[in-house]
Amino acid sequence: MVDDLPREAGLLLVEGPTGCGKTEFGLAYAAHLLATGVAEAIIFALPTQATANAMLNRLEKVAPNLFPGRKNVVLAHGRASRHEGYMALKEAGRRPTAQGKEDAAVQCADWLAQSRKRVFLGQIGVCTIDQVLISVLAVRHHFVRAFGVRRAVLIVDEVHAYDAYMYGLLTRVLHAQATAGGSAILMSATLPAYQRDLLLDAWGGEVPEQQSSAYPLISWAGRGTPVRYWDLQGEPAHLPESRTVFLECRERVDLRLSDQDIDQVIQAANEGACVAVICNLVSEAQGLWRRLRERSLNVPVDLFHARYLFADRQVIEQRVMEYYGRDRMAAGRILVATQVVEQSLDLDFDWLITQLCPVDLLFQRMGRLHRHPRTDRPAGFEDPRCTVLLPPDEQYGLHEVIYRYRRVLWRTHRRLQETDRITFPDVYRPWIESVYSEEAWLDEPEAVLQNWETFQNSALGKFFGARQLAEADMMPLQDTDANAAAMTRDGDNGLKVLLLQSMSQGVAYLDGRQESALDDFERREAEDLNAVNAPKGWKAALGNPDEHGRYRLILEPQADGSWSVGAMRYSREIGLEWREGDSSLPSQPQ
Repeated sequence: MVDDLPREAGLLLVEGPTGCGKTEFGLAYAAHLLATGVAEAIIFALPTQATANAMLNRLEKVAPNLFPGRKNVVLAHGRASRHEGYMALKEAGRRPTAQGKEDAAVQCADWLAQSRKRVFLGQIGVCTIDQVLISVLAVRHHFVRAFGVRRAVLIVDEVHAYDAYMYGLLTRVLHAQATAGGSAILMSATLPAYQRDLLLDAWGGEVPEQQSSAYPLISWAGRGTPVRYWDLQGEPAHLPESRTVFLECRERVDLRLSDQDIDQVIQAANEGACVAVICNLVSEAQGLWRRLRERSLNVPVDLFHARYLFADRQVIEQRVMEYYGRDRMAAGRILVATQVVEQSLDLDFDWLITQLCPVDLLFQRMGRLHRHPRTDRPAGFEDPRCTVLLPPDEQYGLHEVIYRYRRVLWRTHRRLQETDRITFPDVYRPWIESVYSEEAWLDEPEAVLQNWETFQNSALGKFFGARQLAEADMMPLQDTDANAAAMTRDGDNGLKVLLLQSMSQGVAYLDGRQESALDDFERREAEDLNAVNAPKGWKAALGNPDEHGRYRLILEPQADGSWSVGAMRYSREIGLEWREGDSSLPSQPQ
């Protein structure tokens, strides 16, 4: 299939089911572009640091094939120096020359890794999407990123995962890449057609009025030429295998598991099943984890979310990959998680229970069900099973606050109630298009219509606000400054909280380093490694932020190894929480 695609600069957009090999396909096409001299490097951009870390492990294996004899794979995000696999990769490449000095390729890799902007000058760069978006903003030395992006094949995975504000910046990146004669590859399993057309148009492709509704689908746009489509329906050999997920809906108040539900989850794990329960809120996941731990005596229960310090999250993420990944070590285990497992993590569960969420994210979650062929699935779980928790009376509560789009939740809710099984990949296009269609459904409540209008106006404002920011003539910010990083994200993403502890010698970070004993570089690193995100609803309790917009939370060490102050508590197992039962805490979203 790759051999049939154009060997020239352009935008390739790949839509296909989760786990169907989009990453490998994108890399194969990028290799063709490198071989023909269209590009000199590859930059792989992902939504989060966790997904970037996971991609590094995959790219390490293919790097020697793309660049024989050279292995300059550079990881660029604020915590790359703490990624054990990346540091091991660098060390493995160290070999002395005949003169006793380090090989030039290793010296080059070290130099590239010293700055996040220099990742764009290497052979293979793995980064978060923020690092790419900064290339069109007024930050110092942005031309280094811009130059690096233009000379590379820019690969953006999970392109559906970005909000309207980030799309405003991404479309500017694509426009600049096309203008400079560069190339890009975008990949997604759940991209609505209107977003696909927006991206193709940003490149300069001529999008026809009647677009293809096929799925899977490959689209290619040159600058100023009609968009070309490859419909895989006519090539059965290239189609992914059909897969049916058996669906069960349960109405639950606040989308919380009942005691009977919990007993069923524990029983399934006792019978050897790997069960995932995905919550929309960190606080919900923490509370459910406690309930499961209290009731399950012999079954291990893991917790995974985004409100951990980096070092603790690394340990947990590695454990999750070992127990629930492709080569999983465990049977009879329960994972309680949040949205962190939706994207780019190669996990495999026998039974999935999830709270209601937008249809595209629901399909991402279902993509972790029976992801790999196995002959050892326990009895009763030979087929993929998904249980979706729905609210009675269509009361979405804080889940609507999280996703901000009541219409999408309501429509997803209604579609789920219509069937007891869904078949992939056939379900992708009709469900996603019907849920995200601008046309009103006949039975849509007035409140849902009003919410759609409000959401649309807000999204358009954020999209064009980001475009204006990218085009503004303003004083450049330092690209290490917190303000620069904030420029690539919508301001609704929560609060950054710096966790400190009170000790006899003074204030220290939770990793034990004394705050006053660090130089500027060490302090910046310590602040990054000891920060977590918290809900905006905690703002009043956290006081005033510092000049960098961070909230300092000084905790007291406890005998059980945790730290706490008032209702706030941090432990390496549970993360940062506002303890349940404290009357001063209103229920807050993630």
